[in-house]
Amino acid sequence: MDLRHLQYFVIVAEEMNITRAAERIGIAQPPLTRLIHHLEAEVGAQLFDRSKRQIVLTEAGKVFLERVTPLLKQYQETVRLTQRVSRGEKEQLVLGYTSSVLYSILPDLVRVHRERYPSVELVLRDLAPLSFKAMVQALYEKRIDIAFMSYPPTAEGISRENLLGCPLAVLLPASHSLAAQEAIPLAALAHEPWILCANTRKKPQPCAELLEQCREAGFEPQIVQSTNQVHALVSLVAAGIGISILPAWPRIPLDGVVCRPLQGLSLIADLQMIWSASEPTTTLQQFLQVAREVSTQALQTETSYLPA
Repeated sequence: MDLRHLQYFVIVAEEMNITRAAERIGIAQPPLTRLIHHLEAEVGAQLFDRSKRQIVLTEAGKVFLERVTPLLKQYQETVRLTQRVSRGEKEQLVLGYTSSVLYSILPDLVRVHRERYPSVELVLRDLAPLSFKAMVQALYEKRIDIAFMSYPPTAEGISRENLLGCPLAVLLPASHSLAAQEAIPLAALAHEPWILCANTRKKPQPCAELLEQCREAGFEPQIVQSTNQVHALVSLVAAGIGISILPAWPRIPLDGVVCRPLQGLSLIADLQMIWSASEPTTTLQQFLQVAREVSTQALQTETSYLPA
């Protein structure tokens, strides 16, 4: 079967008009009609109903289109990848992230993917300077292939998937009077200076719930500092400038600080991956599958992770 015939079939199915399809392809109408008839003979089924003024796909044609479209896409991706390899280049996947997720499963995910798909180059890009609107635009424009973050708002044309959850916890200076306690009541933090991640101040879930819980406990947090970088936040807490609330990701550096659960509260930060909903490439689909496998493994081996 001639690959070109399949490509022409898809164009006719998109246009639903032989004349327009022929103009789009750049050939005359009669040869295109003959090609479609030849394809139908090869398939052994009528793909178009020509009895009406406008041609329409038959039920068999709809099934054929559904199966052929991803095959053509995979062929195009294969050609593109082959050309890149012949030039000594690697297939590239750009991963966006916010700083806190670096302390979750992201490093393991990068390692496993590189072991499994060494021909794919993973490029990590810090999203901290971008607004969520700018992140979404970067996904639409394919400047980022996939992003990892907690609390992303919804956006049209964006797919999302929760990988796992992690409870919010209190970060205290190691010398703090509350550091000896196994769990910290929220009310005990009423008179403490707070340091928050900058996006927390915009009140995404579950941080909005946390701030509401503070009000129910009779206080408004005294926020003295904010930062986009978790390592900077930890350093500020270690210096005694304040306490912080953040997901208790296992890899967060704890030099000079202690991490304690919030007593009586169960607020969960979900690690989510988001990507453009428009036809993910085979490379991206493979990456998504690795992400699911790594998160499942983490849930089995790391007690601080929770199912999403």
